[in-house]
Order: sequence, then C-alpha cells, then structure tokens
Amino acid sequence: MTQSNDLTSLLFQLQQLQNSTDYSTISNTIDARFHTKIDELITKWISNENLSADEKSFFDLYSNHLLSPVEYCLFHADETVDISAITGPFRRNLFQKTSTDKLIEAVEYIREEHWNHRDENDVILVYIMKMIDARSYAYRLQIDSLTDMLPRTLYSEIYDSLIHRHGKKYLYNVKSLDKKNEKLVISNRHRFFLGCSTYAVALFPEYQNLLKEAEQTKYIYLLAKYVRVMLKMNNFEKNPNILYCLRGVLALLNNCVPVQNWMHIINKAIANPNDVNAQQANPFNVDLFSLIVKRLLASNIIHDKAVGSSSPTVTSLVDVALIFLNKWFGSAMDRDEDERDAANEEQSELLQLLRSNDDFNDKRNTAQTVFTYINAEYDRLRFMSIAILSSLMSFDDLEKLKRKNGNIWKDIVMLIFHFINRAVVHESKQYKGISFGLLLCYLHRFLTQDGVKKETLPFVSQIVQYARDGELIALKILRRISTDPWTRSELTANTDFDRLINTDTNLFHAESRMHKYIEDIRRNLQPIEYESNQDVEESNDRQAFISYSHKNKDKCDEFHQILTRAGLFTKIWLDRTHVEGNVIDSIVSGIKQSEIVFVLLSDSYCRSDKDNTCRREWEFARTCKKTVCPVFVEESFKRKAYDWVVFLIGSDLYYKFHDENDMKRLVKAIQTSKSKTSSKTEKKTTEKFDSPSLTTDNPSNDRETVDKQPIAQWTRENVQNWCRDNSFDQWREPLSQYSGLDLLELNKVLKKNAYLHRVADSHRIPLLDVIKFRRELRKLVSETTPTPKSAIQKPVTKRPVSKPTVK
Repeated sequence: MTQSNDLTSLLFQLQQLQNSTDYSTISNTIDARFHTKIDELITKWISNENLSADEKSFFDLYSNHLLSPVEYCLFHADETVDISAITGPFRRNLFQKTSTDKLIEAVEYIREEHWNHRDENDVILVYIMKMIDARSYAYRLQIDSLTDMLPRTLYSEIYDSLIHRHGKKYLYNVKSLDKKNEKLVISNRHRFFLGCSTYAVALFPEYQNLLKEAEQTKYIYLLAKYVRVMLKMNNFEKNPNILYCLRGVLALLNNCVPVQNWMHIINKAIANPNDVNAQQANPFNVDLFSLIVKRLLASNIIHDKAVGSSSPTVTSLVDVALIFLNKWFGSAMDRDEDERDAANEEQSELLQLLRSNDDFNDKRNTAQTVFTYINAEYDRLRFMSIAILSSLMSFDDLEKLKRKNGNIWKDIVMLIFHFINRAVVHESKQYKGISFGLLLCYLHRFLTQDGVKKETLPFVSQIVQYARDGELIALKILRRISTDPWTRSELTANTDFDRLINTDTNLFHAESRMHKYIEDIRRNLQPIEYESNQDVEESNDRQAFISYSHKNKDKCDEFHQILTRAGLFTKIWLDRTHVEGNVIDSIVSGIKQSEIVFVLLSDSYCRSDKDNTCRREWEFARTCKKTVCPVFVEESFKRKAYDWVVFLIGSDLYYKFHDENDMKRLVKAIQTSKSKTSSKTEKKTTEKFDSPSLTTDNPSNDRETVDKQPIAQWTRENVQNWCRDNSFDQWREPLSQYSGLDLLELNKVLKKNAYLHRVADSHRIPLLDVIKFRRELRKLVSETTPTPKSAIQKPVTKRPVSKPTVK
C-alpha cells in the first residue's frame, strides 16, 4: 500500500494506535510524514488560522503518541523489558532539527504580544505541552545517545518564557491569593508557563544551578511563595492543573537553585524561628517544608496515585518533592566525613527539623510518611524514599512501623542491593539515573543501626569486591559494620573479608585513606582493652572520664567547666589533655582509673566514623562496671534514635546539657554519691546516683528498686540490665525480647534440655560463657525467688508414746 501524506490517512493510522500498548510499534509508526504534517499545522496555528476538527484531532493523537512511549519507559517498564526498540526512534521523533525549530516558533508565539486575541484555554496549548513533556521525560531516562542532540535554541526560548513578564504575571497573581478558600482558575497558558516550561528547563542537562545570580533572588522568592500558596488551597490534590504546575516549579527549585547560596540563610531561619528578619530573608522556610510533608506527601489521594503510577504527573510530582527534601539537608553528608573539619562544619537545621516528632509533622513524622512510598511501582520514588530514610529514620520509627512490617531493615537492605546489582552492570554504573556511588552512600548511612548491620552480612563478599575495586565508600561500610559486637564473629568468619583485612591490606599502602580504613576495621574487631599493653591499677583519686565526639568539642569544654567549678573530681580525663604515648593505652587507663564515665551523646557521637572510639569507650566502661552517665549535648537528640544506644542506656538515668536544672541535679547527684561513698567506703563506686528528679524514660525502674523486685515483675530492660551488670553482653541479643517471667521459664527449660547450647551455637557464644550464664541464672533465681510456704517444714513435736498396758 502506498504511503500517503493525506491528513485523513495519517489520522486514521493514529486512531488505529489509540488504545494500543505496543509502544515499540507506536514509536516506529511515527515517521517523517507525521512530523511534516504537524509542522504544517503549527504553522497554520501561529498564523492565527483556525484549525478544523480533524486537524485538532490529529494534533491531539500525535502529541499523545509522542508522550505515551516515553511515559511507559520511564514509569512502568521494569528491568525485564528491553526498551531499546522503543527508545530507538526517540532521536528521530523528539530531537530532529526541523521539528524542534517549529516548536521554537510555537513557544515564541505563545509568549509574545500577538497571543492576546486567543483564548487562554486554547486546547492546542495542551498538545504543545505534551510534545515538550515528551522531550523532558526523555532526558529523565538518561539515554546516552540523546546527550549529543541538545536543542539548545528551543530550551533557550523556553527559559525566556519563564522570566518574561507574561510568565511572571501568573506568579504575582498567585502571590496575591494567600487565603486557601480563594478560588483560583489555572488556564492552559498559565500551565504552559509555570508547569511545562519550568519542568522543561529543570530537566535540561545544561541548566543545572541556572538561578545563581543575585538579580534572580526575587524570582526564587516568587517560586517558593507559589508552592506555599498552592499547597494551602482546599482540595489542591484533586486539581490536576495545580499538581502539574507544582511539579514544574518544585523541579525548577531543585535543579536550578544552588544549595550553597542558600544553606546558611535556611539554617539561620530554622534555628531562629522568632527572628523576623531571618524569616523574611528565607524563601525556604519551615512553612514550605511543613506543607510539602503534611499536605503533599501525606495526602492519601496523591500517595495512591503515585505508588501505583496511575498518573505520571502525580508520580513525577512526588519524585521532585522527595528530591527537594533530600537536596536541602545535604545529599553528600557522609561521603567525605573523614576529610572534613567536623568541628567547623555547619549543621543542617532542616535535617534536625525533619527528624523531629514535634507538631511540625502531626501524627506521622517525616520518616514514617516517606516510608509509605518505598513500595512504589516507579523505581525513582523507591530510591528517593531510601535516600531520605537513610538520614531521617530512627530506631523509634522502626518500632512504630514494625507493627505493620516486621522485616523493615531486611527489606531496605534488599532494596538497596536490588538497585546496586542493576547499576553495576551498566558502563555508567547507574540504574535509571540512580548512581551506584550514591546507593552505597545511603547504605552507609543506614548502618548507624545495628539491625541494618546484621541484615547486610549476607552481602559482605559483594562489598569486599567493591573495596578491592577501589571504592572508598565500600571500605567505610565495612568499617561501620565492624563496630557492632554482635556481628563481629560472623563478619570475621567471612573468608573474603578476612583475606581483605589480613592478606590484601598491602594492596592499599599506596592509598593512605584506604589503608587507614583497614586499620580502623582491625581495631573495631576487638574490644578496646585488647589493644592495651598496660596493666592498670585502680586509682584512689576521684577521677572522671569524658567520652565525646570531636564535633561537640565546644559542648565538651562547657561541660568540663561545669564539673571543674563544682570541684567534684580531682582529675577529669579528656583525650586532648591526657593522652600520653599510645592513645588506646591512655583511654583504657583513663576509664579504669575513673569512677564515673560521662558519655556526651549526640548524632555525631552515634553516626561518626571519624570518632570511631566513642562507642568502644562506652562499651568498655560497661565491661569495667563503671558508673556511666549519659548526657545529651544536642537539644534534638532522641534516646530512641539508635538501637544500640537504647540497649546501652537501658533504664539508666540521663541528663540534658541544655537544661540548666538537669545540670544542677547532676552536680547534686554526684555530691550525694560522694558523701555516701565517704561514709560507707565498703560500698562499690559503681553505686547509682540516688536522685528521683533526674530525666528518665521510666523513673519507676531505678536500679535500686529493680534489685528488690521479684524476677516475675522484671521488664525487658531489667533483663538487659542484669546481662550488662554480669558482663553477659553476648547474651543481650538472644534475650532482647525476654521479660522476667520469660527468664524464669528459661531456667526451667535449661534443667531439662540443651536449648541454651543451641542458642549459643547460633550466636557463636563460647562454652565457658554458657557455663557462666547458667550458673548466674540459677544463682539469680535462687536468691530472688521466695520459697513457697508449702516447702517450709514446720518443726515436728513428737507425741509421747504411751506404753501398752499389760492386763
């Protein structure tokens, strides 16, 4: 059959494809004949001629068939689909010079004065926007073959539309509508300027950080204001025009506004909410981030459409919203930690705000809201959810989410490696634009939780191979896993890991950082006291030891001054003033000779690899049965942020450095402890502070009270405390869910079978520790379980035996 350029024939062919899902056929059907015809129709339209019904129908179907294959490849095609047959014709269909030149004319026509006589809702505008969106989505696909076909002139014209007075007019119109009940009508021309053009400029590869000049500041304020007003509109999520424009404006703020230009201003405003000047100088205020979390991401309507990818506009809107959050609290926060000056680094106030559980987040905090997108059909939503959760998700969040999903840590680790395995097979080491290096970085962030370390163990050999390939972040991942005492035995049992740190280490001598990471791993794999060559005698001095992160140096100095002014100790050990010779020897002797160890807790203390002795100091103090006093030196620090911190603190009392009354109570408690020790020298120096007003999550569980309780009344924390007090650290994980009643039942079971030995084998606990545990458990039960009355023998009074009477 002879091919025809006749409109009727071409229209018929498009109609035949209207309900088709064979996107390869659709892409290959659209050839030069269709492009020539659409160019003719655009010429007719910009000449102010009216189009016939068939011509409008052709325009509609043509734009749909350009857009639908790209949408499929981006939002629905999984790794089992070979999309090359679909994307192959993109060069011809989307980036041919004659077609882009004609689009340039259309953009100029929409922007300029001679538009005025046309209807703001002219339907041809919708078709033009679909043709531009198809090109924007194509760039999102990260197809290498498209990078050499950048229609710069077209995108230059689109950018000029953004800053043109007609485009800004719509921003000012919305700015004046600051009441959520005011009615806003969004025309097709409004959508073109603030929905289509913004998104196109944001995704054009050469326009990154475009809005960096001082004269563009006012425009950035207008864009941020636009987002806030739109999100405050009643039922905004039901208005597709609002969602379309929000997607474009947020994408523009994501990709074209440099972080470094605004981070200091954002931090100052969020840290000082009552500073009017700081708020006015900050377009990215608390209100904006709150609305994005509470109104956009927490919307059930938006969530359901995005997770199922039933609406590409909504799915891509959620994508840019997640990217927006991740962008402003620093997407590379952990990658160069060892090279940065941690003490002078500016902390992200936004990160602390998003981690909080305050009214900002209502019933669900940000992490719990974002977690709902982790099962989305669109991989980029899953990836961005992982990116945000890696920095925000706490152990407390896990405990709340576990009610619906008990394998959260495992699911997250499996998902990360799902992406990693698909990224490494590509030459670019990317999967759908997702960087292999970033995936490793996000895994590294999650590894501040011991639960994640355990779930990562099956992938250790894979991580070792990345380390051998020269990936620094892979070694940092192994270093972080090695800090968990529960995983050390299984980690060292891995032959690939063992060979890396013991045999292949010479390969890394030329790279100082990699060699340092190997040495850090070796140190982490053994308790800190094993590194010391000194036999330290106990000191009669009243010495204290301060364990802290160097990032909190200023807070440490202030705390040191409080203790010094109170005259509580003859010596206060700090690494900066008391390290002599071998660092580890000094730390071990410092802790052993101290009666109290103060642990200055902060996120940097718990997350930092640079200060990798922090946790080991705390664990060693517990092993030595020293009195450990946790002090929170960050106002935002949460006791339940990290699983291992929850276990180490248990039901111990803790103090908040920023609470002046807490510091006064701390001093008073130490003074009380000192006077008791002086009057009763036979008491152990590990006696707990006796102060009923100290900060604690459960004041009724003070250790002195617990000691008097029957085992049957013990909570899980009491069982963990008993394990710590008896140096049964290896038993804490197997007994993590045990209450006192469970412990009594375990004692009964142990009398009849070898259950304990099976548990010990699975956790690699030595036989000697098994014997000690059984002995102490029997002793505990016998000492604290009252003897039943029925078992108490009453004294027997012998009755006199009467002699038989002889008759």
